[in-house]
Amino acid sequence: MKKKKLSGLDKYLIFSFTCLIVFTIVMIIVQTITGVMQDTLITCFFSVFGGELLMCALIKRLKIKKEVQYGEIDEP
Repeated sequence: MKKKKLSGLDKYLIFSFTCLIVFTIVMIIVQTITGVMQDTLITCFFSVFGGELLMCALIKRLKIKKEVQYGEIDEP
């Protein structure tokens, strides 16, 4: 059985989700210990990675739409 190779975009999506989860856990721990929430840091971090994930999703969606349009794959 052949293993499906992950594309660079898929690897980046996994990396981004992992970063978001780790960051969230670390911020919960820091806020519990210090009692201070870093609002600006949280907003900026989620803005950057949220924007990146949105762009990756759009790229993937447009790529699938293009492949369907030119008949390279069947429409889901």
